[in-house]
Amino acid sequence: MDNDFFQNEGVSDKQIAEIAFLGEAFGFLGDALTTFSAYLALQQISKGPESANDPDKLEMQQQIEYLMKEVERLKKQQR
Repeated sequence: MDNDFFQNEGVSDKQIAEIAFLGEAFGFLGDALTTFSAYLALQQISKGPESANDPDKLEMQQQIEYLMKEVERLKKQQR
């Protein structure tokens, strides 16, 4: 895209860089969540259904919930 378009609309290079950074951060969080969910799926498959109440799984679920809250917080900050 032509950079003059953004400057004419009052968007600075710094704001563009900040938006790009946030996009990369969200992408990274998404990749981390995808990898983590794949890990959980592999763990569940390898251990079977008896491990559903595993303390490690509960801790991981809490970490996922924390990351999701952080994503929502970053979204709200950007608005």
